[in-house]
Parts: sequence; structure tokens; C-alpha cells
Amino acid sequence: MSAHPYADLHLHSNHSDGGDAPEAVVARAAKLGVAAISITDHDQVSANPIAAKAAAQAGITYLNGTELTARYRYLSVDVLGYR
Repeated sequence: MSAHPYADLHLHSNHSDGGDAPEAVVARAAKLGVAAISITDHDQVSANPIAAKAAAQAGITYLNGTELTARYRYLSVDVLGYR
């Protein structure tokens, strides 16, 4: 592992618009040596318990997350939330 561990706190799974199951996202992060991750699927948290369990087994720190869509008039923004 690198002297400076990396974290990726904005990942998506197939529970929204990502291509891989939560377990596969975790496995890829472990293979790449990422120290901490968060799956932030759009407007839902269904992947979090699955990914948290897989991350614990892989020795990766996991942070529950989501990407919330906020709209005001004509403006739409995505806001990342973590727990």
C-alpha cells in the first residue's frame, strides 16, 4: 500500500447508475489499495449495508453515504451526504 492511503468517497453501484454490485465496488477498491470508500448512489442508501459488510471483510474503512438531488426552480444540484 502507498505511504499515503487513498479514499474515494463518491462511488456508485448498480443500485443507481453504476455498473457493479456493491460487493464488486468494494472488491475493486481493495484490489487498488484504497483505504476508505463510500458508495453514494443517487437518492438512496440501499447499497450501504451490503458494501459496509463487504468492506469490513476486506479491511477497508466504509462510510455510509448518498447523493441527494436538490432542485430549486430551474436549478438542480447533487449534494453528497455521509453518516
